[in-house]
Amino acid sequence: MRAHPVVAVATLILVGVGVKLTFFSAPMAAADVRSTKSASIDVAEIHRETI
Repeated sequence: MRAHPVVAVATLILVGVGVKLTFFSAPMAAADVRSTKSASIDVAEIHRETI
């Protein structure tokens, strides 16, 4: 008969974590396109660096 309070406490903890994640989550960061130097790959440069 002690299982009922344990299940109730576990349920309250899970609901509390779910509410916290829903309402207090950090906003998603937007990607900054200017942060990358270029989207192309210079194969010759990679080859020079690996030798």
